[in-house]
Amino acid sequence: MLESYHLSGRFGNRFFQNLVIDMLSRKFNLPAWYEYFNECSALGFDLFTNGTNVYEHTSIVNDVNILSMLDMDSINVNLTVQKQDAYFQSPEIAKKIRMNLDTQKIKERNPNSVRYGNNTDVFVHVRLGDVQNTSFVPPIEYYDGVLQSITFSNGYIASDTIDHPIVQRLISKYSLKPFIDNEINTIQFGSTCKYIVTAGGTFSWLIALLGLDSHVYYPKEYLKWHGNIYVFPEWIGR
Repeated sequence: MLESYHLSGRFGNRFFQNLVIDMLSRKFNLPAWYEYFNECSALGFDLFTNGTNVYEHTSIVNDVNILSMLDMDSINVNLTVQKQDAYFQSPEIAKKIRMNLDTQKIKERNPNSVRYGNNTDVFVHVRLGDVQNTSFVPPIEYYDGVLQSITFSNGYIASDTIDHPIVQRLISKYSLKPFIDNEINTIQFGSTCKYIVTAGGTFSWLIALLGLDSHVYYPKEYLKWHGNIYVFPEWIGR
């Protein structure tokens, strides 16, 4: 059995946790339960739930032991993932997630899949919300620098704080169209654009991860509030 409860974070963080739980439960044939199960499925990630192994004792999985746990051939304990120190945001986990992508399934479940490799649009994500008054937010100069360096047909912008001055200035300066929708539709549409301008963070990372034919940009000096996950060499740090 693999238990997870009281985990923290919004969808981007929970995606990382879910994919790690999936890796463990699948490898060791453990029954598991997930929050955001349907949302992950909609994106093309069918999380493993049909495990049959249940043991007498339980061990905790966290950021310290997750890689060694994944290297084990077998276990004889249940596993539990708890809130403390269990975000799993490391270069190794990011690479494992990407290596296991089922691109066919991702495209089949994306209602915008015809757009993959078939446009010259840009999608800008501006993450503000609860970090907008901190040093974690890239300045407008970052977005300016990227947008001035590319040639695009249509521009779209999504943000959790659409009325923020940074967002409004970008909309006005580059004639960007606000994309206001739920998390899944935002990820699916954004990931089909030729250019993806991320804000850092796990939600932006997920849009970029599914950008199967996209040029991805990220703010390399503003990645300190989450794990080191912007590790793919073809992604462009600005």
